[in-house]
Amino acid sequence: NTYCIGGPEHAPHVISQLKLQPGEMLELDLELDPGSYTIRGPQLPYTIPVGISSESKQNTLKLNLSAAGHDQSMTPLSPGRQRLILKNEYEIPILLRLERSIRKNDVLTAADASRIELFRELFPEQVLSSQQLMDFSTFTILGVQIDGIEELFSVSGDVTALHQIESEMKYLCQLAELHGGEIAKAQEDRTLIIFRDSTQAIQLAAKLLDRSANATDALPLGLALHRGNALAKTMNGKMDYFGRAVTATGILLQRAAAHTLLLSDEYQTDNDLILALNEADLTAVENTSSYRHTRQSIEIQ
Repeated sequence: NTYCIGGPEHAPHVISQLKLQPGEMLELDLELDPGSYTIRGPQLPYTIPVGISSESKQNTLKLNLSAAGHDQSMTPLSPGRQRLILKNEYEIPILLRLERSIRKNDVLTAADASRIELFRELFPEQVLSSQQLMDFSTFTILGVQIDGIEELFSVSGDVTALHQIESEMKYLCQLAELHGGEIAKAQEDRTLIIFRDSTQAIQLAAKLLDRSANATDALPLGLALHRGNALAKTMNGKMDYFGRAVTATGILLQRAAAHTLLLSDEYQTDNDLILALNEADLTAVENTSSYRHTRQSIEIQ
C-alpha cells in the first residue's frame, strides 16, 4: 500500500490507498473491525460507504468504478476477513482510499466553521470565498415575524416603533445564539433562523411564544417551522442562505398568526416532532396546524 504525507501515522483513518490504471482490476484482502468505512478518491465524483456488521454473511464485495456512479446505500460485509474487488472502468488512472469513517459530530469542516459568526469575526480571511457554495444538508428553519407592524408604527410613531423593533430583534438574535441557531435572513420585522437540531428550534420557539403572549414589554410574534435543504454562500463577509426551503419558510411565515407557531406540511406528520412540541408546553390550536404555549393568556381567534 502507498501512503502520502510521510506515512499512515499522519492519516490513521486511512486503511488502504491504491492506484488503478484504466481497465485494471485489483483485489484487496482485508481484516476490518465492525464499523463504518468509506471508499473515496480525488477522481471519483462520489463516495462508496462500506459497513462491517456481524449480521452480514457476505465477505466479498465487487465494485465497478465508472461515471455511472454507484448505489449510495451502505454495503454490509461480515467481520473477520473481507475481499474487496475493485475495477477501474474510467479511461484515466484513479487513486482510491479506504477510510475508517469518523463520526460527523466530532468533525468541524471548513463550511461549518464559516457558518460560525465568531469564527468569521476572528478569522475573516479564513472563511470560504463568495464563489464557493456550501451544500447544507437537511436542517430546521424557524421563522419569526413581528405581527401587526403597520399598526405598531401608527400607534407608537416611527421613532418609538423602530426602537421597540430593534430591541426585540436584538433579544431574538441573542436567544437564537444561545440555542445553537444561526441567523439565515434578517429583515426589519422578520428573521429566519437555521438549526441542525430541531429540538433546539422548538425550545427557542417555546420561549418566544411564552414571552410574546405574556411579557408586557414584548411585541406580538408569529412563528413558522419548516425543514429542508439550502445553499449557503459568503456575501459581503456574512453568510447568506438560498433555496426552496428558505423561500418556503418565508411564505409560511406570512400566514402565522400572533402568539402561534405554524408547522409546514413536512412537520405536521412528524410524530417525534409533535411529541417534542408537547414536551415544550406547546399545544395545538384546534382545527389548525398551529401551536401555542400552554401559559398563553391571550385567546387566539
